[in-house]
Amino acid sequence: MMFMIRQISQNLFYVIVLALVFSLGKISIAADKQKPSLLDNSYKEVIYKALVEQKVFDDMGRTLANISHVCNLIIDDKKFPVIDVVVIFSTGNTLKWSPFMVILDENLKVLQKIPTLGEHPVYCYGNVLFTDGSPSSLSIDGHSTFPEGNAILISNMGKDIAVIRFAPEQYPKHIKFQ
Repeated sequence: MMFMIRQISQNLFYVIVLALVFSLGKISIAADKQKPSLLDNSYKEVIYKALVEQKVFDDMGRTLANISHVCNLIIDDKKFPVIDVVVIFSTGNTLKWSPFMVILDENLKVLQKIPTLGEHPVYCYGNVLFTDGSPSSLSIDGHSTFPEGNAILISNMGKDIAVIRFAPEQYPKHIKFQ
């Protein structure tokens, strides 16, 4: 009985979140607002230096880091860059990798570092970050495991995160499935 009540309240939360996301009216697509200068190599260097300064890689003993600026979340008319990171590090004779996503504020300060098991951010739609898999393994600060979903809802200026699931018919109309 308690499980059913919890499941119903969780489903109700997702319905409310989806209603909020799609009732925002005209939502700007982050890709349309990106300046070409954000995608060149000098911007990538700026992001990398910001991540190094904030010691994002320090606990990993990295050999190599691959970073990609995927898109910008738009929250309260402010841009929050989403960075896909794969760190490759040596463990003796072998190389291992550790993927994670980083959400930055407008000043490139890390708001969230989200470890994954291989899911990658694909694109941003307002304050929703779509991934290429089910981020059921995501945990924030090592404390909470999210329910299975295919998108991450970011709110409260990047401080709050919820994993949500979109069915194909709920995707923005400009997304076409092959």
